[in-house]
Amino acid sequence: MKVIALCLIALVAVNAGSLTQKYPFNYSKSRSIMNVMMEVENKLKNKSPLDAILAVLQDYRDAVNQE
Repeated sequence: MKVIALCLIALVAVNAGSLTQKYPFNYSKSRSIMNVMMEVENKLKNKSPLDAILAVLQDYRDAVNQE
C-alpha cells in the first residue's frame, strides 16, 4: 500500500514538473499590491484629484483581470 502511494506521489510530482516547464509562470508584468497602495498613499498625501487615484486602482484591476 505504501509503495503504491509513493508511486502515485512520484507520478504527480513528475507531471507537475513537466507542466511548469511547458507553461512557465510570468510575473514580469504583474504589479505588486504594496506598490499600488504606496502609489495611492502618495497621491493622497499630495492631494491629487480623486480621478487620478481611481485611475491607479483601475489600472491595477485591469492588470489582475488580464492575468
